[in-house]
Amino acid sequence: MRQVQQALIEAGFDVGADGIFGKGMDGEVREFQQLKGLTADGIVGDETRRVLGV
Repeated sequence: MRQVQQALIEAGFDVGADGIFGKGMDGEVREFQQLKGLTADGIVGDETRRVLGV
């Protein structure tokens, strides 16, 4: 989870790198997904990981 958080931080999203998937992280993942044309479901699946580069 820390890799995902770090990738989001590097992409300009405000998440903490604590390894915990909380409400704030969910919202940031959904926003990232929406901006990238992915299904904005908050799930960090294969496609979201691929686009994040992790």
